Amino acid sequence: MKNKRKKQNKKRNKAASAAIEEKKFFLFWEYNPKSILHNILFLLVAALLIASIFSVRAEYCDDKYRYIANDKDFYIWQSPYVKQLDAFIKGQLHLDVEPSEGLLALENPYDRAERDAYGVQYLWDHTFYNGKYYSYFGVAPVLTVHLPIYLLTGGAPSDAYAVVVLAVYAAVFLALAYREVMMRFAKKANLWLFLIGLCAFWAVSGVFPAIYIASFYNIPVVSALAFSMAFIFFAFRAMRAEKELPRCILLVFAALALGLTVTSRPSVALMCLPVFALFIEYLVKNIKSKKREWKKIIATVASFAVPLIICAGAVMWYNAARFSSPLDFGEKYQLTVNDVSENTLEINFILPSVFSYFLYGFWHSEKAPFMEMGGHLVLPHESRYVYAEHYAGAFAYVLPALAMLFPWVSFGDREKKERDITKNAFVISAIIVALFVAYMNFCKAGVNIRYVCDIVPMLSLVGVSSLLTLCSRGGKVKKAFFAAFCLLAFAVAMYTGYGMLEILSAK
Repeated sequence: MKNKRKKQNKKRNKAASAAIEEKKFFLFWEYNPKSILHNILFLLVAALLIASIFSVRAEYCDDKYRYIANDKDFYIWQSPYVKQLDAFIKGQLHLDVEPSEGLLALENPYDRAERDAYGVQYLWDHTFYNGKYYSYFGVAPVLTVHLPIYLLTGGAPSDAYAVVVLAVYAAVFLALAYREVMMRFAKKANLWLFLIGLCAFWAVSGVFPAIYIASFYNIPVVSALAFSMAFIFFAFRAMRAEKELPRCILLVFAALALGLTVTSRPSVALMCLPVFALFIEYLVKNIKSKKREWKKIIATVASFAVPLIICAGAVMWYNAARFSSPLDFGEKYQLTVNDVSENTLEINFILPSVFSYFLYGFWHSEKAPFMEMGGHLVLPHESRYVYAEHYAGAFAYVLPALAMLFPWVSFGDREKKERDITKNAFVISAIIVALFVAYMNFCKAGVNIRYVCDIVPMLSLVGVSSLLTLCSRGGKVKKAFFAAFCLLAFAVAMYTGYGMLEILSAK
């Protein structure tokens, strides 16, 4: 009876606070997850994100070609994802393309200079191992886009069509993940800044460049964004679920989403590690609790661990079946610009990786949008080759740079006696992991706009939550100052995100 009364009192208090909130001048409304009006506005903005996908190059939505297995001349030029779909349909893992005799005869087929010297024919940016072609691109898009479309229509989607479908996935889960993170780490955020922040987050997520240049290189970028956001949403939502069954179901979906992130871009899966701070918080609270309901704790842990272990086992089997090692994803067997096996971790690349992935900005241009991307690297003397294409560092997108406000957010509130340890752990680990991913990417692959997108979304979440927190503190003057700064930051972020389209069209 007492528990029921407590719940009823809580509901009344929430309803009363919601009523008081609605009476405030609308510009000062705080986002209330219980408010129907606020959630309708949120859904309208989320719908706007989805609609924006089709404003970039909507004609791609109807652009698909039929899967033709017998026409080799047509088939060889298709996306690695289509070739992988074909391989699965034929019950094999290697691609159904015979390597040329010249390629098989080379001493080191991964050396581009040797391939060019002998003029051999080969599939560019495919994996060549033990005399067979494979695709080193993750299998998640094949399972979630190509295979379903093939089963429904009998046709394989074009790269552009696949990017658009994945972009819709990304828009839905990005909005949901954003809402969950702000509810947890930016409580009492201003409603309008909350909604504008969502638009800015979407603008810098990397989706628009991926749609505009809808090649198979961008499929894993959008796929990783979609499923990493799905993981964040399901994980955060699960940790605030009051009942055991919904929490366990959400954790199962979180594990599957993380597995799909790994099989899209493993580097983006690393950026999901900060979310485990919430899991640790849950375990610590429940183990320290006087009740210690071990059945619920074990059920919660198993709901996430079991499907994740199954996904990990499937990925390891898939790797071992193709490349003789459960941890080998096949990148080092690429037929690309250089011998990828030579791309090793080097200590003298730490500073260049930080500069390139974080600090390297846009160049000034005399034409709108008055900025352009460079592609230069600052490397130590006599360094080995490092791949670089047009790019800008994460801080150039504004929102990731706001993550540097974290010390002020965490330790600048004198009125707050207790620190949010989980939030601090989340933010600090996000920054550390981003530095590690940038270093790994730089050493192993180089740098371009797609690789920088590995770290931008998570750092943007940290940045937006930090700024919205500052906007909710202090007196009227302080709130007004940070609100103005917030609007400026979001406006510049959106200008940068949408301006990328003009930059790419010029390139």
